[in-house]
Amino acid sequence: MALQQTVNFWPSAPDSIRWSKDYDLAIAAGEQVAILIPKKRKGTDQKRRFNLDNTTSSDDWHKLYLKTNAFTKDEVPILPPSSFNTWSIGEEQSLRKVVALDWSSIPIAKHQRYALGVLTSNHTLTIWASTSIPTETGSWQKVLIVNHVLDSYFPSENVDHGSWRLRRRIRSFAWSPRFYEDFQGLKSRIQYLAIANEYNEIIVVSIHAPHNILNPNIQSWSASVVFHFNISSTVKQKSTQYSSQLSHYIQEQKCASHLTWSPWYSEKGRAYSVLAAVSGGRLHLKRLKLSESAINARLTIDENCQMPSLPTGIKGPARWVPHGLYISRNNFSEKQLTLCTFSDSYLYYLRLNPVDTLSFNISTRNLDDRWDEISGLSFTQGSNGDTMLHFTSISSPVSSVASNFSLPLDTNTNQPILPWQQRIVEQQVLFSANHELDGHAIARNWGIAASPYGELMTTCISLHPTDQIHYAISAEQNSQITITAARGDQDGFYLARNCHLQDFGSEAILFSIRSWIQISDVPTENIKAGLEKYIDPALTAIGIIQQTEEDKLLEIQKSHKRLEDAISNGTPNDIDVLVEMVRAIMLATHGLREKAYRNLLRFIEPLNSHELAHEQDSIGICPLETIRSLPSRLYDGTTVLSQRFLLAHDSASAIFSGHPTGDLIFKEYCVICGSVIAFEDPFEARCKGQNVHRFVRCRMTFLAIQAPFITRQCGICAKQYLKEEFLAEDTPANRDVVQQIEVNGKGKKSVRDENPKISLARLLFAMCNKCTFCGGKFIG
Repeated sequence: MALQQTVNFWPSAPDSIRWSKDYDLAIAAGEQVAILIPKKRKGTDQKRRFNLDNTTSSDDWHKLYLKTNAFTKDEVPILPPSSFNTWSIGEEQSLRKVVALDWSSIPIAKHQRYALGVLTSNHTLTIWASTSIPTETGSWQKVLIVNHVLDSYFPSENVDHGSWRLRRRIRSFAWSPRFYEDFQGLKSRIQYLAIANEYNEIIVVSIHAPHNILNPNIQSWSASVVFHFNISSTVKQKSTQYSSQLSHYIQEQKCASHLTWSPWYSEKGRAYSVLAAVSGGRLHLKRLKLSESAINARLTIDENCQMPSLPTGIKGPARWVPHGLYISRNNFSEKQLTLCTFSDSYLYYLRLNPVDTLSFNISTRNLDDRWDEISGLSFTQGSNGDTMLHFTSISSPVSSVASNFSLPLDTNTNQPILPWQQRIVEQQVLFSANHELDGHAIARNWGIAASPYGELMTTCISLHPTDQIHYAISAEQNSQITITAARGDQDGFYLARNCHLQDFGSEAILFSIRSWIQISDVPTENIKAGLEKYIDPALTAIGIIQQTEEDKLLEIQKSHKRLEDAISNGTPNDIDVLVEMVRAIMLATHGLREKAYRNLLRFIEPLNSHELAHEQDSIGICPLETIRSLPSRLYDGTTVLSQRFLLAHDSASAIFSGHPTGDLIFKEYCVICGSVIAFEDPFEARCKGQNVHRFVRCRMTFLAIQAPFITRQCGICAKQYLKEEFLAEDTPANRDVVQQIEVNGKGKKSVRDENPKISLARLLFAMCNKCTFCGGKFIG
């Protein structure tokens, strides 16, 4: 069985389908980008105030269409025609269709969501992100145009104008992968972006987003160039007899048609990664080095690493095997980096030892004499634990040519037809029967993508006749998005070895379990047994569920030791690192990951009334309990908001413990009538006035929410939380005296602390960047 969605377009480029780690699906749709977002609460999922024309809903998905080809003159200036040597049909005459897209690897957008990079045919790279409610098209904004960064970095007055035009045209891009190692507090939140221009240069930029509660000074999206380098080959190529002038022109292009960034690895106190670029028929490698400093992390080129000589004729695409999916055979080291890429006739499989020098060996595999372009590749974990490579080409039938291999290639055996291949064949047969084509039908494969957890495989195809021209206006075009199990054993559920606890989100877990139930067609009466047999062991292996009390205790001790080690070396100066440490202590001490998963089961429809769905209301007091257990010198608890939070927390704790205190500890005043609001209920506030005004309480601070537009809510369970903007009221209890110091023995003088501690209120908001109850991300 498979999940299938029909979208009303033909994709505009190969390799044009991408999953985000929240399980949002993006597809290049000509002059638009289609985003498919799984519904969290079926039937009543987020019915909004606005009904935008270009937002549609099905039973399982929200479908959004972003108009990505519209630019103002300020965004993309109208330039005069260039000379023949620098002329670009894409820049001057294209319809600005989408040619490439990809999600960021780190949640840098608002509410811990992922940003989307979109490259259009006019060589413009834009960053899109949701600013409020991701299921509404109007919330998606073009937040950054990367070409503007190049305009500033390569000023036109300092170089030849033609060269400046070439340098600002972007041909490909790649996000840096997330850093997973526990590596001396290295900042995993830094998001780098590698871009290739038409001047045969690679430029690496760092993206700065404004949604960091710990750094409110950043007000808008921006980017800065870290470094750039030229990828001109230092190895002279042999003279080649080209079949046509066009092939000669394409071969001699001075740009990287494909970029891919390897997973990070640590060696000798530093982090390293390898950037691969396909240019001029060659594969170019460059090793990058990230310093170990947590405060001043610097990304540089490792000039001491000698580049190897690689084969010619490479066309791409190229892709690194994801972090964690290491090849298990022959006892390869976990630091072994593996890369797959293509020429016209061969698949190249490179195994690199990145330590000290990039030594490598290459295996090849014939592509069965196929002539069409490779349209996508992806990796999953096979049933025997090996890494599986899946790839598609534009028009070659997946049933008659090899489309999946077990890695490494030198031990490869014939692979069976997998569910995604079988589904494409079935759709092709059905299309032929519906249109009476007598088998004269073909499926164009526009891309293939494995889900972030590796359990699902997604393909995008359009169906056409082969014995006649297929005429279709835009309104008649449609493509099929199909989601199947990644491997043949559909009765079970598994998560690939490359799954990391840092990437796990409740939205993804919810969709993954629902998909498993639907694809495997699990009867309602067997769901509970299936959860215990398949889901629980998979989540236990990742670390979301702690199998024994010893495991829980070990995680608690480990999280506390990290903070103790940091304190022994001095109070952590990097507030980001402090917040991560405290959040880890909170999750481990109170077991919030497992509790969030148990609460998520309420939203699996067959389990709505099941005994598994037990919500623990007292979870809301866990964050402040964790903060109060820390040494007081790590935070400032004297600010106005911090004091209010502490009093409200004491009142809520007393009620949960069975000893309510009413208005003896904490009370508020109704903004409507001025009457007292006693703390009688941790979830609802009622004033003592004649009209008894009622308010919802924030599930994190337990303050009454008495004004509109000051809250955010969980996108899954819809619980209400105060917005970060509420922290504007977080002022010192005494504004005039910040710190008293002795001045030359003549008494004390008021001065401002040059390195103020983070307030308890701000630390609380920074820790709780997701819903405490179910782990869902916020909206609003």
